[in-house]
This record gives sequence, C-alpha cells and structure tokens, in this order.
Amino acid sequence: MHPILSVIIPAFNEEKNLAKTISAVKKSIAFAKISTEIIVVNNNSSDATGKVAKKLADVVCIEKRHIIAAVRNTGAKHSRGVYLLFIDADTIIPVQLVRDFVNTLRTRAVTVGCNVMPFPLNSIERNLFKAFNLILRSSSHHGAAFSGNCVGYRKDIFQKLGGFDEGRIASEDHDLSNRASKLGKAVFLKHLTVKTSNRRVKNLGLPLMLMGWSKTTLFYLFGLKRKKYRITR
Repeated sequence: MHPILSVIIPAFNEEKNLAKTISAVKKSIAFAKISTEIIVVNNNSSDATGKVAKKLADVVCIEKRHIIAAVRNTGAKHSRGVYLLFIDADTIIPVQLVRDFVNTLRTRAVTVGCNVMPFPLNSIERNLFKAFNLILRSSSHHGAAFSGNCVGYRKDIFQKLGGFDEGRIASEDHDLSNRASKLGKAVFLKHLTVKTSNRRVKNLGLPLMLMGWSKTTLFYLFGLKRKKYRITR
C-alpha cells in the first residue's frame, strides 16, 4: 500500500541534527496515525549523514548538486505519497504537525506553511523572527511565500508546477508556494511553530543575515535569480 504522506528531508553534512529531526517526525507520524514514508536526500555529504539516514529513514537517495531546489526535487521524484512535506534536516516539528498539515491538504489547501523559529535566540532576535512569521502568514492572502524549512504540497500540484525551480539558488521556496497559490488555496497554520537551528544567526550575525535576506527578497521581487548564496554550517 502506498503511503499517504512523503516526508522529504534534504541533508548536507547534518550528522549532528538529522537523528533529532527524524525522531520528531516519527513522533508526529505516530500521533497522526497516517501512513508515511521518510525520505532523506543526502546532498553529497562528507560526514556521517548517509549512515544516519540509512539507519533511520525509509528511503535514502543522493543528489550531488548543492542546489536546494534540486535536492528537494530529487526527494519528490522518489516519493510515493499523495502529499509532500519538506522539512529541513536541522528543524524540529511539533507532534501535531503531520496530522494538521495532512488534514489541511486533504480538505482545503494546495500548499501549507507554518511559523519558523530559530532556537535559541535573544529577545531582539526572537521579535525579529516573530515579525518575519507575520509576513509569511500575511502572504497566504495575496500570493504565498512560505518558508522551505517546513512546507507541504499536494503532490499533483507539485508535479503540475514542475517542482522547485532549479534555476534558483535562493527564494525557490517562496517561488513554488507562490505559484501553487495561483492554483488553489494557500493556508498558513499559525498555531504551529517549528524550531530550527540558529546557526545562520550565530555564524553570520544579525546584521549580515538581515542584509542577505534583504538582497534575496529584492532579487525575488524584481524577478531576478541570485547566482551565489552562502551555505552556513
């Protein structure tokens, strides 16, 4: 029997985070009681990511290109579910997320997003991300721009749109949810928050991170594609 849901986790040198992420996913699957497969896409990692994935995931595939859109698309090509849930390998989901995402996709949405909060953060950083989540939430009303840290799609819509745009090295998540929202309803589940690594804030610093975000957003708004994007580990 084919699974109802495919959870796709792109992973590049994520040996320290991957087991925790998959553990949270499995708890959410058990809570939802929904037939689900877990797919890890090993993005040509040089650490033990592949070994962790083979031990814990249902399917492990490899994508050598360091283009996140291509990595996610590779996972989708190996999926069998009716619905697709993309979760970053450094992101922990709450236990009710699988249930609520699938129920929303079943009944009223083509794409689903939720709040994303790096952890830990100081009060200034936390307020910044609260504002960021408000922007994501409001986007569902006028052309969704959901975060790829945790986002769901109906697979038929995903395939119809050709998946993530591999010509984009940034904003590929905003782009796909925006295109999907033109074919149906985009729903932002404001009661759900996923916790993701704070490494970008920690390694880049708040000013540099904001500068990078601003540049990425401006490129996206003006229909341009960035040619370089800094991967933070």
